[in-house]
Amino acid sequence: MIEFRKVDFSIGEQRILTDVSFKVERKQTRVILGPSGSGKSTILRLLMGLWLPDSGSIFVNGEDIRFLKQLATPVKAGDEVSIVPAIAGGA
Repeated sequence: MIEFRKVDFSIGEQRILTDVSFKVERKQTRVILGPSGSGKSTILRLLMGLWLPDSGSIFVNGEDIRFLKQLATPVKAGDEVSIVPAIAGGA
């Protein structure tokens, strides 16, 4: 399970995410869709622990990622989390 609770994130003075909350249960599939600069990659970087939120919490399997040294089962690209590039003006 992945859960974002009231996550805020900024780079310098630029606010990227404001009060983002969602939950993805095990075996569910969700799509993060939006225009360039809307925070899609930021959400994945936060989830992977590459960045920490300014406020709010991120949980993986019920554990706050700030206190995890490593995910119990490392996530592999194409396994549970994937990035799919958007194609503008599709057919």
